[in-house]
Amino acid sequence: GKPGIAGQRGTEGPDGPRGPPGDAGADGKNGPDGNPGAPGPRGDAAKKGPPGEQGPQGPRGPPGDKGEEGESGDKGFVGPNGPDGPPGVQGARGSKGPIGRGCDGIRPTNGKPPKQIDACGICGGDESECAKGRAGRTAHAVGDPHYLTFDGKSFDYQVTGEFILARHMNDIELQNLQMKCPNPRVRCNIGAAVVTRNLNIVFKSEWLFNQIQVNGEMWQQGKDFRFYHRTQLNVFTSLLVTPNSFTVWFNDMAVGDGSYAYGTQNRWGSPLPNNRYMNLYFYAPGRWSSGLSMTGLFANFNYNYWDDWDSISPSSMWWVRDTKNSAFSNPDYLLDWGNRITKASMKMKGTSGVPMLSEATAQSFHENFKATQWTLEHEREALKEVSPLTAKMRKRLFAKMAADGAILREAGESKPTGLGAAELDIEQYPGERPDRLRIEQQMLFRKEWKDLNVKQRTAMLAGSVVSNNAVGFSKMCQECIDGSDECAKKG
Repeated sequence: GKPGIAGQRGTEGPDGPRGPPGDAGADGKNGPDGNPGAPGPRGDAAKKGPPGEQGPQGPRGPPGDKGEEGESGDKGFVGPNGPDGPPGVQGARGSKGPIGRGCDGIRPTNGKPPKQIDACGICGGDESECAKGRAGRTAHAVGDPHYLTFDGKSFDYQVTGEFILARHMNDIELQNLQMKCPNPRVRCNIGAAVVTRNLNIVFKSEWLFNQIQVNGEMWQQGKDFRFYHRTQLNVFTSLLVTPNSFTVWFNDMAVGDGSYAYGTQNRWGSPLPNNRYMNLYFYAPGRWSSGLSMTGLFANFNYNYWDDWDSISPSSMWWVRDTKNSAFSNPDYLLDWGNRITKASMKMKGTSGVPMLSEATAQSFHENFKATQWTLEHEREALKEVSPLTAKMRKRLFAKMAADGAILREAGESKPTGLGAAELDIEQYPGERPDRLRIEQQMLFRKEWKDLNVKQRTAMLAGSVVSNNAVGFSKMCQECIDGSDECAKKG
């Protein structure tokens, strides 16, 4: 039959005996890390190993605090002088000094220059009292180089060096600097210097005309001077510079005709500085034509062509390189009576006579002096002194002037007064050059002026001292056409 209905669940019996262990199950996943345990006790220190290699130097740390000031040590010994430092920068030009006193002892306060003793021996004169004419003349040294004197003598002067071209008394001087031209057989001007009593102005081809040197100080164009602008340097002197020329004007009188030195720069080639040479000119007014005041390679100035060689010779007298009279190497060189070069001054220095013509000049004469009328014999002949004739002339002049009352001493007195010296060479005598005596006269008169008494000075300044065959000073140096209204007015 059909199974019967299931009975109710019986009660749970007791646990049966434990069966044998089953097979090991698969490894389970690692659980999370446990918390670190407490640190164990520190072990014994290990023995110190050998030092390692030194590492690279570390960066410099910041400076530490300044320590306390230590005690001063004992004073040391003075060490040797250190080497001289470089020269300092030239200071600014000083202020202009006061105007000096003139030959009359007066210091002008009206802006006029002080009076000077002119070449004719007149205090305050302008040299026209004994001038040979009124027309001014220009001398030059141009090209390679061709010289022309005031009186028209032409010659070439192929010498390397520095020379005095022209000097008037104690007033103005022009010097030049010559070197070999691109044609080495001839010479060129590459420098010029104009010197007065208080100015030394140098121009050089190496500076072009953008710079000039004044009393040792370099002047710059646009700062110390301007092109095409005439600058008044003092009461006597003014300056004008352009890109290719310079002009220095000088006038020893407040009014009247003055002089000027002029130069231009011109292109040629090497080895000239900046490939340029100079043409140089000097204009002398007619009132300087006495033949007594101009000296240098441009000769004297008296409208006499024939005495120029005698005036120039010996030409070595005008060489100034490596001397204190060089305006190029000595910026302190200024004109004074003590540095005027004359034959008389060279004789006093013991350098007169034929030895003044150097051996180098004598040996190379035909190369250096290209003039058909100028020979070595001319130079030597010019060196001959004529002191016996000079003494004879002085004695004759003294007797004449004593009779005129122009000097105040008795015959036989050993020393002539300044009045006697003032007219030593009124006339030219045969065989004697008047400028030799005149130069001696100028030096003597300047020294003896201070010894004249008031009466003598008054007579000199008033123009009262004249020789017995001379016209009065009011009539001198006046010219007019005979029969004209001008002559009638002048009497």
